[in-house]
Amino acid sequence: MSERWHMETLTCADLEEVQRRLPTFLKSISQLDAILIHHQFVADIATLKSLFAPDSPQPALLIGQEIGVPLTIAIEGIFVIVEMPIRTARLRHALIGLLAPTDNDDDSSAETMVPARDIRGMRVLVAEDNPVNQLVIENILRSIGCHVKAVSDGAQALDLVSANRAAWDVLLMDCEMPVMDGYEATRRIRDLEQVRGTTRLPIVGLSAHASDDYVGRARAAGMDEYLSKPVTRDQVLQTLIRLQVPSRKHD
Repeated sequence: MSERWHMETLTCADLEEVQRRLPTFLKSISQLDAILIHHQFVADIATLKSLFAPDSPQPALLIGQEIGVPLTIAIEGIFVIVEMPIRTARLRHALIGLLAPTDNDDDSSAETMVPARDIRGMRVLVAEDNPVNQLVIENILRSIGCHVKAVSDGAQALDLVSANRAAWDVLLMDCEMPVMDGYEATRRIRDLEQVRGTTRLPIVGLSAHASDDYVGRARAAGMDEYLSKPVTRDQVLQTLIRLQVPSRKHD
């Protein structure tokens, strides 16, 4: 496959082999464009990135992940998850999405490609009390290019929105949390918007319940969208696209 695509590749079994062989490989090429890593080695990503000079272009990151196995480590930067077993077409779409993205991505590759540029850079506040769920959602959002901050209850989310509404494009809010649940936090945010006359903040409710009663309660509290957990990357991506919140340039 690499020969057919005219690529030069280096295949290693573990981090130690990478550290041993990568310097020689880098001398034989002009630039390393991409890294494909198995999800079992995501803990080594920081060490892997440290092998490159700070001022050199950082290679695109693809993570091979088995269906149903969540990432449990927060990963900084933009990356693409490629479902395993990896198929040729799927890998090709993922590489094109990272190395030559366009605003006209084919819908058939929506699960593997980086989304359109209007989603990248979106500033998303996440309120979720379960640490594992929080990491999963953070990784999904970062994989599509969003800037993410996570808190563990509705009171913290309310404080951040109250202090600086303009800092956030979207709020993903767990409905059932200690201290202050998502319903109450959403109601208070909507009250603040009325009093201050600020732009409505899109709020996406998150819950383990999928029944109409829970959806109706979320809507009544003022939530714009509702996702039942566990959420998938495609669900989050399509929800953000529906909300149509433009990204902003940040320093």
